[in-house]
Amino acid sequence: MKAFLISTGIEFAYKHDLEYLIELFPDEDKAAFAGIELEWLSDWVTEGRYPGDWPEATHEDAKKAIAMAEAIYNNIVEALETGESCR
Repeated sequence: MKAFLISTGIEFAYKHDLEYLIELFPDEDKAAFAGIELEWLSDWVTEGRYPGDWPEATHEDAKKAIAMAEAIYNNIVEALETGESCR
């Protein structure tokens, strides 16, 4: 997400909040991420970086996070390669 923002010249604060980052995307690009639970995924980013009393991730949590990350990555890579909006 940050690579896409940089490539489009959009400035952002250095946060690990995926909802914040997506709000900075142009409106035509936000729709590609509508079905992704960005808040849920952001929580795991925070939990993975900072020690705390977090619940253990399950195998299903891991599969869900990987699927979301792959969808985000694929949308952004395609947009960067084609110069078109995210899909």
